[in-house]
Amino acid sequence: MLSSLLDEFAGKIDLIYIDPPFATGADFSYRTQVGDADVTKLPSMMEEVAYRDTWGSGLNSYIAQMHWFISTLSEVLKPSGSFYLHCDPTASHYLKAVLDNVFGNANFRREIVWDIAVLSGFKTKARNYVRGHDIIHFYIKSSNFTWNAPKQAHRKEYLDRFDKIDEDGRRYFAGRGKRRYLDEVEAKGKAVGDVWNDVMSFQQVPTAKENLGYPTQKPEALLERIIKASSNEGDLVLDCFVGSGTTAAVAEKLGRRWIGVDIGRFAIQTTRKRLLDIPGCRPFEVQNLGKYERKYWQVARTSDDERAGGVTLTFDSSPIKGEGDMVAADEGGSGDVVEGYVRFILDLYKSQPMLGQFSYLHGIREGRAVHVGATDSPVSSAELQATVAECAANGFRALDVLGWEWEMGLNPALKDELSRTFGVDIRLLYIPREILDQRNIDAGDVNFFELSVANVSVSSPYPGAVIVELTGFIPAVDEYMQARLTGIADNMEWSDWIDYWSVDFEYDGEVFVNQWQSYRTRRERDLSLVSDPHEYEHGGLKRIIVKVIDIFGNDATVGLDFDAGD
Repeated sequence: MLSSLLDEFAGKIDLIYIDPPFATGADFSYRTQVGDADVTKLPSMMEEVAYRDTWGSGLNSYIAQMHWFISTLSEVLKPSGSFYLHCDPTASHYLKAVLDNVFGNANFRREIVWDIAVLSGFKTKARNYVRGHDIIHFYIKSSNFTWNAPKQAHRKEYLDRFDKIDEDGRRYFAGRGKRRYLDEVEAKGKAVGDVWNDVMSFQQVPTAKENLGYPTQKPEALLERIIKASSNEGDLVLDCFVGSGTTAAVAEKLGRRWIGVDIGRFAIQTTRKRLLDIPGCRPFEVQNLGKYERKYWQVARTSDDERAGGVTLTFDSSPIKGEGDMVAADEGGSGDVVEGYVRFILDLYKSQPMLGQFSYLHGIREGRAVHVGATDSPVSSAELQATVAECAANGFRALDVLGWEWEMGLNPALKDELSRTFGVDIRLLYIPREILDQRNIDAGDVNFFELSVANVSVSSPYPGAVIVELTGFIPAVDEYMQARLTGIADNMEWSDWIDYWSVDFEYDGEVFVNQWQSYRTRRERDLSLVSDPHEYEHGGLKRIIVKVIDIFGNDATVGLDFDAGD
């Protein structure tokens, strides 16, 4: 993930705020509503590995990982940029030593104490002083840093001193013979110190409207103060532990550009819905940064002498070919690397290789032909059609297509049409990202699962307008969730699986734009299955893309064409 940011954003970020979890794996778990039942989704293997690497091996591994993490983030920060790290007193002193090492003692600005004290409940029963604060470390990269001095309201006790009224009816305070007027003092505000006791936490105000129930969610007022103080409109803000999306949401409201990163799908989905709820929210993209890492990740076959340990993972700068060129070796010997990658995926899928025999068919498993998609591009409609045609021409009646990503709007109807036309049973399956870590493979924690399938229809309520209706949905549920949902799924409607769906009525082939959406919240569980009418300014053939997200954060897209008339 960070290597992807370095490639594109080195020296371009104006403000970084991070709130990394410490000494707890619970940050990656979440509760979601499945029909009328609540189900706890435990961390994925990828999340557990991230937790184990950083926090699971004790303090030494934590410090080492955070040092590397903070050092890498410092490289994407502008010389005029600022860095804020939010933590609790359990780790703050260790992290300050790391920050001093990375940024230098001279670039330390403040240790901010955020007062979150609730002097009641079980905390008061401990044989200790009641813990009531978090720590936020504030560092800069150079003396030429952005700074907009924040202000806060004066305390009531101070304002009560303005108890005199002049001939114009203005309240004032006369000290040492000079009048100070209340309206001027209130307008100017009070300078903000390094102890923040005017921003309420959700421990203090659990019923706050913005509280989504996300375990580590921070109030918007906290991020508003930081973003206003250390950035300007149009600046770029980064949060690499985006969680419930507070940083991104506040940055959007304040006219900043932003990047939010998280390893958890539920965090990304929570953030996406939160942003869409902002009036006038600008278009944004949800990207899988893994594709950049996969571009350089290849599996190299080792020599016979080295093969005792099985396949090994290596990095190679040559991209993987697709559509018939999977074993081409005309670019500096990259063919061996690409063939090794395909063999590696086939082995994980428990299939036998057929490399060199066909253009698109790479293996076979229990009578089903297997095609392996490239690492750096989605499986396209053209690639699928060519693969199915080759499958039928060579007598195969079943096909499994394995892909990291899929072309936007690759329509389930296309798969069904190809099945009917060529007489081939087709399954489309995700290559799990867990295979990027060899430890998951060693542990046997690798599961391929089929894509979610959404069914949609369109109609025209009047000339030049279209309505999209969601008519069916089959979620991609892995074996773990299937076991947890035993007895629950039987009583569910297909729409209960859907958390959010949106429509781009005029897809340009590059960027998906949310022109209409419907989604569930914790308080509002209803989901509209029919879009509002969309009116086209100009006629002609329009490409419509529908994006559907299930309650576990998995995406499905459907593409279809609509004739908007002359």
